[in-house]
Amino acid sequence: MIESVKIRNDVTGNIIKLDMSEANYLIYEGSIDWGTVDVSHNTFQYPTQIGSYISSTTIGSRDVSISGWIIGDTLAEIEKKKDILSKHINPLQDLTIIAGDYCISGKPDTNVKYGNSYAENNEAMCKFLIQIFCSQPMFLLTNAIDVNVADTQGMFGFPLILKPQGIILGLRKKSLFTDITNDGAVEVGMTVTIETFGTVKNPRIINVNTNEYMRINKTLQSGEKIVIDTNKGKRSIYSYINGVKTNYFDYFDFDNTWLQVPNGISTFTYKTYEDDYTTENDTYKNMNVTISYRSALYNIGGE
Repeated sequence: MIESVKIRNDVTGNIIKLDMSEANYLIYEGSIDWGTVDVSHNTFQYPTQIGSYISSTTIGSRDVSISGWIIGDTLAEIEKKKDILSKHINPLQDLTIIAGDYCISGKPDTNVKYGNSYAENNEAMCKFLIQIFCSQPMFLLTNAIDVNVADTQGMFGFPLILKPQGIILGLRKKSLFTDITNDGAVEVGMTVTIETFGTVKNPRIINVNTNEYMRINKTLQSGEKIVIDTNKGKRSIYSYINGVKTNYFDYFDFDNTWLQVPNGISTFTYKTYEDDYTTENDTYKNMNVTISYRSALYNIGGE
């Protein structure tokens, strides 16, 4: 059972906390209805066939409702807290509901509804109802997981022998194959950040398990940062160098796949135009690659 949630207004950045022990906005067991996800199966059937085949499945949206009580010592205090909540839950502004490690985003279906009777709206308490439409129905990790594709191998140990020329505390591994674990229920998009320390030609990010890849058909400068977002509805590629942001969408290879992070364990690597893993071309040393993603669940907190 979830005992506390936060609602963030994504426009203002303000957060209101709803809690079972909260002195301002009180919730209780059964306050939150996370709703259900509508699923639609598209089917086809051959003549004389018994039953049918599922050709595709569509996941719909989700409606979330939260009820609770505004608590105060005077009618004026109640009215002030109602005003704060009403401005916070704005149907024209995006909201994010944060529950523990996961969150879900949406927009209010309507303004906050308050109790009409004296029992539900008086100088000590006022009942409220918040209804939020979530077009994307999955609960996402609130904080993204960051994975550095080129890891560092520690070299520090005992006995420690100090040499005049110094000691090596760590080495960058030449093996660029990194396992990524997605504990969620579905595959999710990623944000890939490429940072260059020298000239890099046509960098490519590869899912080793599927041989799918993303490639940028351009030679990158030293000190350049590339950010690729593969999340559906947000797909983009930008370059950042010397404080200048440039759209690199035109350099995206037409044979590319907007890589996703499959649920389970998958292996990723990266290469440049010169690298083939069999030569001494070490242009991989000129770049650092980080993959960030947020696992997604259908349900949280035993709901």
